[in-house]
Amino acid sequence: MTLPDPDGYKQILPNLPEAALVEELPDNDFKAMLTSQGGTLLFTIRPSETSSGLVVLGSRPRGLNYTGADLEFGAGLVAQAGVAFENSWYVRETLERKKIEQELELAASIQEKLFPECLPSLVGYDLAARNVPARQCGGDYYDALPIGNAHHKSGRADERPYLFCVADVSGKGLPASLLMSNVQATLRALLGRLPSLAELAAHANELLYATTPANKYVTAIMVQFDPQIGMVRYVNAGHNGGLLLRAGGEHEWLKPTGTPIGLLAGLPYEEASFQLDPGDLLTLFSDGFPEAQDVSENEFGEARLLDYLRGVRDEPAKTIVHGAFEEVDRFAGAAPQYDDITMFVIKRTA
Repeated sequence: MTLPDPDGYKQILPNLPEAALVEELPDNDFKAMLTSQGGTLLFTIRPSETSSGLVVLGSRPRGLNYTGADLEFGAGLVAQAGVAFENSWYVRETLERKKIEQELELAASIQEKLFPECLPSLVGYDLAARNVPARQCGGDYYDALPIGNAHHKSGRADERPYLFCVADVSGKGLPASLLMSNVQATLRALLGRLPSLAELAAHANELLYATTPANKYVTAIMVQFDPQIGMVRYVNAGHNGGLLLRAGGEHEWLKPTGTPIGLLAGLPYEEASFQLDPGDLLTLFSDGFPEAQDVSENEFGEARLLDYLRGVRDEPAKTIVHGAFEEVDRFAGAAPQYDDITMFVIKRTA
């Protein structure tokens, strides 16, 4: 028997008895449809609280009538079949979920390789970075890319300029990680081809605007750093995360100098600059830090982050970074991490 409009009868299923003769059902279109197709006996498949299907039998051979024992026996068989159907569904769902988890694990391992294996070793500087996604894959990104030839003016490879960046793609999970890989490829393709950081940001903006959905964009802070003289030039593309902590205790937040990348086309970006002196600490981070919440939905906040950095500024960069994540974990307590978290520390030691 084939139902002409299965979806149209779904609302009737919860009200049907476990077993019944079709002729005893209330007069309605559903009964008329069953009768027109020779349906005589009806069983409802109900393995749990929700009805999931029907078993309809035609007339018995040789004109015999169905008895109460037939209804009871048939209801028992259908109940067992319903449990088997449900178990089969759970098995398929479990296998499908396992397949998805395996694919996500593979995507996460691929994404992990997009981050630098190690940060450059720069004489007079201490660098450290870390990323912890909220899910298996994330939309945060950090990088350290050499600019120009393998050797700088001094002839020393560890003194060439670098591009340091932290970026945060809108959204979370696998879609954000795919866009993050696009951001990485774009920056690496454009780096060294353009005369300024502002033009790099502008070109990246046009490329991402043309190739991503309207609701997808990237906030980023990009730092061009010359370790020979400690000069920092940066573009802040709608990103919140940049803090300069001076050796004397003064601090400065690196304010936005342009819109998020990929959000709007044709807008310019400005560069800002400062000198990183001995004892200064530059921290780049994603909004997962200040926006981390505890169980009462209180935010960690930039003020708490600043207080933490003031207290550990004399520690090695790696200790500062890992301690920051521990600080957020203590603050959040039992609250789950709902956003990706990234931090990149550049500390001038001499």
